[in-house]
Amino acid sequence: MHDIIEKLKNGDISAFKIIYELYSKKIFSVAVLVTRDERLAEDVVQEVFIKINEKITRLDDVSRIEAWLCRIAYNKAIDVMRNRSKSVLCSDVREILPVNSSVTPENIAMENEDK
Repeated sequence: MHDIIEKLKNGDISAFKIIYELYSKKIFSVAVLVTRDERLAEDVVQEVFIKINEKITRLDDVSRIEAWLCRIAYNKAIDVMRNRSKSVLCSDVREILPVNSSVTPENIAMENEDK
């Protein structure tokens, strides 16, 4: 495994493919456990492998690669869920308030002054 990681650190595409084949299912499983959504989990897997390519030089202990990958997967899945919940909240607000709504900060302030 050490040789594969060294090749990966040097940009060897075949090493990247080997890591993908060995760990993509495990990463997908972690992502599904967090997101509970297979489509989101697939996105997480892609993001994890992008992150691996960027951060592989930081992996010092090759024997911990699986734990390192699972931690990246878990963190990415949490990020996806956070971003998804923010997106849902924004779309919920748009559904509640019409686009040409008279609800503006100025109108709210004027209404509060009248009370």
